[in-house]
Amino acid sequence: MAFITSHPSTVSILYRGHHLCTGNIINEYDILTTASCVTSQIGVVYGNLQIYSGTSRLNFEEMDDLLKDVHLVMYHKDYTPRRFFTNDIAILRLKNQLILSASRQVLSMRDLNNIHNERRGTVIGWGKLPDYNFKHLKTIAIKFIKQRFCSNKIKHNLHNSQECFHPLTETSTVTQGDGGSRVTIFGYNKLFGIVSLTSTVVTYQISIFTISNGKKSSKITGGNSVSITNFPHQVSIRFMKYHVCAGSIVSDKHILTTASCISAENPRIIYANLEILSGTEDRIDENGAIHQVKLIIFHEDYKGIEHYWQNDLAILILTTQIVFTSKQRPGCLPINNLKSKDLWLSGWGGIPTLADPLSRYLQGLRVRDLSRERCHQYYEPFIPIGLHEGQSCAAPETFGALITPGDGGSPLTAFERVIGMVSINIPTLENPVMYTRVFLYPRLKMGLHFGNLAKIRGVVYFRLSPYEQKAFAGVISHGVPNIIRRMREQVFRVVPPFIISYMVYSWANAEHEKFIRKNPKDYENDV
Repeated sequence: MAFITSHPSTVSILYRGHHLCTGNIINEYDILTTASCVTSQIGVVYGNLQIYSGTSRLNFEEMDDLLKDVHLVMYHKDYTPRRFFTNDIAILRLKNQLILSASRQVLSMRDLNNIHNERRGTVIGWGKLPDYNFKHLKTIAIKFIKQRFCSNKIKHNLHNSQECFHPLTETSTVTQGDGGSRVTIFGYNKLFGIVSLTSTVVTYQISIFTISNGKKSSKITGGNSVSITNFPHQVSIRFMKYHVCAGSIVSDKHILTTASCISAENPRIIYANLEILSGTEDRIDENGAIHQVKLIIFHEDYKGIEHYWQNDLAILILTTQIVFTSKQRPGCLPINNLKSKDLWLSGWGGIPTLADPLSRYLQGLRVRDLSRERCHQYYEPFIPIGLHEGQSCAAPETFGALITPGDGGSPLTAFERVIGMVSINIPTLENPVMYTRVFLYPRLKMGLHFGNLAKIRGVVYFRLSPYEQKAFAGVISHGVPNIIRRMREQVFRVVPPFIISYMVYSWANAEHEKFIRKNPKDYENDV
């Protein structure tokens, strides 16, 4: 057993009220942990995270005053779980400032590489005590393993910055529930590493980087107020109770939007604690249906401005089901390239010069599809490599109507089908907007990239056979992505349990194909 006053930088990271992994306070707003802790796989980020600090025990009946909501999730831009979890590090930015005290202190990160000849150390994390129903802060003694021996055991060549350790006693274990736990060198209560979810460590130092507040997407000005019954699939995606962009209902628990909508300029900086408002055309109507976002899944090949917004697509998975009515029901997704002169864009547009540049009520704007040649002419200064096959353009039919910053993810509909979602726009007289062509992705990518949906507190990695990929694509095309309920599972076991990895001052790695997140019951023997 350990006490928080001896390790005041240690926090518990919670997902839906359950301990997920461990974090470390690095300043009043930021928590250091691993990317594998806050993502179930690349492109799938846990929503509605919280941190629990200032206490030695995880007693969830007495936790309200000790909780802080996560504002942003930032993980390393080169985090690659498929390459032995390269760059496995993340920072959680909190919504409100932590009040430092004797039980809540900033982590000391002194350079200890020059004393790494010491082969013993300590891991600080959360474990369950025999006579209690809650976890308590605990420490275990460990021994560092030479890199060559570790590589032989895990059958994988480690990066020259990676090492391993194992507990000194057979009764002590470090399991998947304690990713992000602090590793110290014996005799020095300073950060030396962070436990990853499998077996590696890095030795180069953490780079502290500045984040962006994010770009605004697009919103409609010059449209007409419309009833939600005309666009019942339309939802408002909200961050801190404020409308940030739009999305479309595609099933009772899935919202389709753009990746640029839910990420900042850097696609590895994801808005946390999102919620959606549905069933109303009034964006501030608290009587509308509000659902919390459980998981955020964006297209694996989306790289933001780095790749000129190609594959700008994301799915939000909700914690609760949407009850379908005439005001909220799924939008149909096209199975081919629909061509229509009757193309509508809907969103919460407003007048950009006003203090609140959003319309309170849903706006509908008639637009026309532009040829790819015309679209390229507008966007050539911004996208010199030319348009991706998943990108196209539309422009307002009404002179003077604008699509201005604030409503990315807004659906373009034709024949009552969602054929695209607003991605980016440029401020010109004709004001063309670039949108993601939805119909291409069910057939080409969704079954492959969105098929590996994850569950928390259960077996997370589902892999689809080629047949199941086609089936998933077909189901997605009809707006019901529930193939995960019946697809076969292939579970990859972790490397031998005594090989536990940690990370020194930076990015830990682990092998995606050998990783499985366990049930909370399996966390009972955490350190």
